[in-house]
Amino acid sequence: MSLPTLRPVQVQQLPLTDLSTPPPTSPAYAPLKDGPPGGWPAAPTPIRRYNDVLLAQETAEDRRLQARADRMWLESQEYSCAEDNETTPWLKHTRWPELFRNRPLDIITASARQPARGPNRDNEDYLLGAWRGVPLRSPAAAEARLRILMRAVDDVFDRAEATLASTSYQSRCWLTSYRKGAFWNRPLRIMPRRTEEGYKSKWKRFICYIFRVLALEPRQRRQIYNVPLHADDIKMMSYISGLASQLAEGGEDGDNESDNESDNESDNESDNDEEEEDEDNEDTDGDDDDKDGSQD
Repeated sequence: MSLPTLRPVQVQQLPLTDLSTPPPTSPAYAPLKDGPPGGWPAAPTPIRRYNDVLLAQETAEDRRLQARADRMWLESQEYSCAEDNETTPWLKHTRWPELFRNRPLDIITASARQPARGPNRDNEDYLLGAWRGVPLRSPAAAEARLRILMRAVDDVFDRAEATLASTSYQSRCWLTSYRKGAFWNRPLRIMPRRTEEGYKSKWKRFICYIFRVLALEPRQRRQIYNVPLHADDIKMMSYISGLASQLAEGGEDGDNESDNESDNESDNESDNDEEEEDEDNEDTDGDDDDKDGSQD
């Protein structure tokens, strides 16, 4: 029995010519006779060229911002406010989006404001806005006529209130009856002060708006306001404007500081406040009716 050999099996050695060459650790470059591997750096750009590049970038940015501003302006002119759209019942009824589409709403809004009060009011024109790059103004004489008309609105309301106060209880009940031959026991009553000022302010703003429209040329009325005025309307309003001019030239002053303060407050009041007051006053109608009935 022979013992196993302890020597390892001899591995066949390959000749030196058959050994593989390891990969290079870095790429081989051609001699630097043609310059560095990445090429020579570019020549420095002159300052004038830098300025031209910056100017071109600024011009492109200005065009972008102007286009954005024009787009935002067109979107803002489509509706009077963000929540307004043509789906609301009120706008469907009034058709305001159709009437004022693509119209300058800033001029339309400014036309409905009441005339300014102040020491220099008789010498200052009222700037309504800019139409196609040209300032649109309401002359100082026209603003003086509007102040006379604002005072006339106050007189009309005061006279109507005095007439209602002197009207009998039964007649005021018949005025509120909506069926022929049916007597309603709730008489027509004087509105609360706050509600009255709200309605009065709306009438004043409408009168300012329509008379400022009248002062413009027919072409501007159509292009800016899209308000058609017929011959009878123009004749009647021109007559009223002539009477106001006579009063203004005669030294009549339509200014009233207390009325101005109340009108400004009324412009800021919401319709919800008016409805709440009406509801509160409905609860007291029964007491008023009993008093009026006992007096009759």
